[in-house]
Amino acid sequence: MNWEAISAISDLFAGLGVIVTLIYLAVQIKQNTTMMRGSAKTEQAALGQNLLLYLAEHPEMTSKIMSGDEPTPFEAIQISYSSRAFFRTWETYAYLHEIGLLEEAEWIALQNALQRAVQMPGYKRVYQEMREEISPRLRTVLDPAINETSA
Repeated sequence: MNWEAISAISDLFAGLGVIVTLIYLAVQIKQNTTMMRGSAKTEQAALGQNLLLYLAEHPEMTSKIMSGDEPTPFEAIQISYSSRAFFRTWETYAYLHEIGLLEEAEWIALQNALQRAVQMPGYKRVYQEMREEISPRLRTVLDPAINETSA
């Protein structure tokens, strides 16, 4: 066997090695994306559950958020902090959607829920106070809902 034949055979095996490596990487990337989506879904569920549990455990504050009744100074601080956590949770959802880890149908359902929630007087007041602290991606969802209730 001459050196040219040996070189051609080694080039063939090197090319096959590259192809096998690329296929392996594609499979790994797909598995990683699936795992990331699962992790994001788990985080989304935990955030939502924590928020709902907090509201359920504090009915007097939830009532003030929903009704817009004037809170005591202490309740105002509680409402402000819990509302800020609420909006940070929704910013996380918006980010997960933006990077492709939250499916479009889920994002639409979450936007609808958020738009209903932000129409509650307590959330509306806190949103208006902290609007500039909220990401532009989330403001594009919230501003129309706020303006709709203001009209």
